[in-house]
Amino acid sequence: MSLTIAEMYRELMAFAKAERQSPKQAQDPELEALMKKVDERHAKDALDLTDKQDRELGSTPERAERRMQERQEQNKKFAEERDRYISEYHETRRLQNEIRGREKEEALERGEDLDKGFSR
Repeated sequence: MSLTIAEMYRELMAFAKAERQSPKQAQDPELEALMKKVDERHAKDALDLTDKQDRELGSTPERAERRMQERQEQNKKFAEERDRYISEYHETRRLQNEIRGREKEEALERGEDLDKGFSR
């Protein structure tokens, strides 16, 4: 059975969405949007690899093995990249919250009310 490019793309996007569905991520629309863009790029890259492999003439056991290895390496790279993006996103959020907390403490020490925007 041969899939069309559109069918392959839909399958890849569905797989990517299933891979990234964690309760923590689903509660963060910003992270969800970021990962959707990453998944779209991964789907395009996967289709590009498929196109490249389809242009090769002939089918030998060695070529089939190489294609399978290329796909496995690509999938591993995708998973590592997704994990890195998520980790960096959470670290950035942690640092932002830490900085905001310090700024609020410093403002309170100076007698400022950050929520109202004026000094007491």
